[in-house]
Amino acid sequence: MAPERMTMTDLDFTCRCGEVRGVLAGVSPDEGNHVKCYCRDCQAFMYFCGHEADGLDPAGGSEIYQVKATSVRFTQGADRLAAVRLTGGPLVRWYTTCCKTPVANTPMPGWLDFAGFQVMGLGPEAQLNEAMGPLLGQAFTKSARGGPKTVGGDKGLGAFFLRILGMTLKTAFTRPAKRSGFRDPETGKFIAKPEILGPRERVALYAKVDAARMAGISAKQLAHGK
Repeated sequence: MAPERMTMTDLDFTCRCGEVRGVLAGVSPDEGNHVKCYCRDCQAFMYFCGHEADGLDPAGGSEIYQVKATSVRFTQGADRLAAVRLTGGPLVRWYTTCCKTPVANTPMPGWLDFAGFQVMGLGPEAQLNEAMGPLLGQAFTKSARGGPKTVGGDKGLGAFFLRILGMTLKTAFTRPAKRSGFRDPETGKFIAKPEILGPRERVALYAKVDAARMAGISAKQLAHGK
C-alpha cells in the first residue's frame, strides 16, 4: 500500500506593513523543506533589509521553507518587490520596497523551479508547524553566532538537498519561469531587475555578520570561564 500523502494547505503571506500580500499554495511536509540556514549571505541579507532583530534567531539563523517558485502567487503589491544579488553569484534575494521585508531567494536560471521562502512572512506559528512539518535540518552552522556547537552543527543536509534536486528536476521541462510569481508570465524574466551590491556596501554588511559571530563566541567563552 502506498504511503498516505499529507494534506496540502494554502498559506497567506504578507510583508510587515501589509502592502505586499500573496499565497503560498500547496504547502505540506511532502512538498517542501522546512529548514534553518546560518550562512553569512542569509545573515547579510537580513542586515541589508534591517530585519536582523526579527528575521534571525539568537544564533543568526533564518527559518526557510524551500518550495517550488511556481507555488508562490502575489495577490497585492507585486510592484513593490525588489531584488538584490549580494555578489555576482546566481542567487537572487527578494524584498519589499515599502518596509524592506525579506521575502525569498530564487536562482537566476529560469528552469530551476525553486524558492527559499522566508517563514517570517507567514503565520500564525501553530498553523505553520502543522502545514510545513518540523524542521528537517540546518545548514552552514559554521557561521552561527557562537560557532557551530552553539546550535549543534549541520543536520540533515543530504536529505534536504536531494529533495530540492528532485523537486526542481520534476518541473525543469515545463517552462516554470512563466508560472513563477517572481517572473513575467509572458517573457519569463524577473519582474524586477536584480541589483548587484557594490563592494563597499557588501563589505560593510559582512563585517556586521562577522562581528555578531565573534561577539557570540566571546560571550560563550566568558560563560564557560575561558
